[in-house]
Amino acid sequence: MVVSKTDYDKLQKLQYNMHKYFELARMKNSWSALYHYVFSDNVLGEVERIVPDFDWYDPDKSYRADVCAFIGAFDLEMNDITIIDYNC
Repeated sequence: MVVSKTDYDKLQKLQYNMHKYFELARMKNSWSALYHYVFSDNVLGEVERIVPDFDWYDPDKSYRADVCAFIGAFDLEMNDITIIDYNC
């Protein structure tokens, strides 16, 4: 996947926040708030805007399973990013 530096920075911030909130959800064993955050327009909507072909398997089992599947697929996608910096 190829994205601009600006979009990459946005994705990195989303990734950081998801992992931070994931740790809180894990400690509290409360997945509902994280589920609604991850699948909001602010996160999922932004990911789909920047990476329209982003694909992940939705297990549809529980909030926790859905969040874990999404974050895992997102982390793998982030490893495959090529950044284009137009400020040469």
